[in-house]
Amino acid sequence: MPDLQSMPSEREYGREKTFGNRIYKYIKNVDTVAKSYGHPVCHNFSNGYDYEVDQPATARLEVFAGVVRHPDRPTDTTYSIAAGDYGWIQIYGDAEIYTKGDVSAIAAGDSLKCVDSADYMEKDQGAGTEPTYKRKVFAMEANTAANALTDVFIQTK
Repeated sequence: MPDLQSMPSEREYGREKTFGNRIYKYIKNVDTVAKSYGHPVCHNFSNGYDYEVDQPATARLEVFAGVVRHPDRPTDTTYSIAAGDYGWIQIYGDAEIYTKGDVSAIAAGDSLKCVDSADYMEKDQGAGTEPTYKRKVFAMEANTAANALTDVFIQTK
């Protein structure tokens, strides 16, 4: 099977691909820096497209798009999307995402939220408590470390 990241971007952006319980979307990184495996990204609607993403920012924290992860190589921690380039994010299913659990310990079942200008997520609220933003990412394991990959479940669909 060909590596879909090398296919012409004009034909692929916005395309979704399903593997088991995971759904991926082909997007454009409109940030000025590369986005790496496990980094959360938010939609950037400045050009009116739902396939453009960048680093979480205050005005867009509630529009979490997904996590950088390639569908053909879901455990490839070296995968990244260069600034201005096209690549894959995971938008649904079990995944790994960078979290910061040293500020507020993360427990399994906690909802997570994006953080302004950060390549990680942090605890939003514990299970059973009203979240700051619509619940889209749930921790599937505990984490008390800074910048650690954490097993999560994503539901942006």
